[in-house]
Amino acid sequence: MTFPVDDRRANARHIRRAFSRAASGYDASAHLARRIGSELVARLDVVRLQPDTVIDIGTGTGHCARLLEARYRRARIIGVDSAAAMARPATLSGGGGGALADGR
Repeated sequence: MTFPVDDRRANARHIRRAFSRAASGYDASAHLARRIGSELVARLDVVRLQPDTVIDIGTGTGHCARLLEARYRRARIIGVDSAAAMARPATLSGGGGGALADGR
């Protein structure tokens, strides 16, 4: 299904607003998202790379970004999310030279 450009932009704004509104309670109910993210990061065991920079696109509240930070201690971890309110907790609990970008 395709949408006219204006409809896609409106939909993206709607999604961004919905995630921003849900940000404060997201971690309390995001059990499945955390589990899938944790399993995906665990699968990186087979990858022998030591990256300088890792970009977590759709970082949400930063759960996977923190896992990636623990795995790749020397790397700069950059979390990107279109819902700035969702990503705000990621900046507060990070460390190790991480960064946050509002991906609008």
